[in-house]
Amino acid sequence: MAIEVQASLAVCRSGQKNRFSHVYPVVSLSVLSLSVVQENSKMMITELIDQDDYIEYLLKVGVPLEPQVSPEQCSQVALQWLAQQDESTHAAFAALLAELEPKQTVMLPEVQAAFKLLLRDD
Repeated sequence: MAIEVQASLAVCRSGQKNRFSHVYPVVSLSVLSLSVVQENSKMMITELIDQDDYIEYLLKVGVPLEPQVSPEQCSQVALQWLAQQDESTHAAFAALLAELEPKQTVMLPEVQAAFKLLLRDD
């Protein structure tokens, strides 16, 4: 989406009065009007996947996580936990990875890096 900003500027030179009747000793620019024109009236708002969202996804498949752990710690705990699980849990975890993989572009950088740890071990 492109946003175009249009501004009208006035230059006041030394000793000249501007429209507000002030005398400026130096050259200055003042904005007389400002308008924002939006080319596309439809805006797409995307919810980013943050640490809390990442924890929720992992909790849904049964990963035992403590509150306030980093995304990297979440992935490490998930990999350790997964090593002790049965095939049905592995299948659910694989389904979660498949669900999250196309969403990497809307993950915060630290979440995306942590998620890639899961993909490497897959």
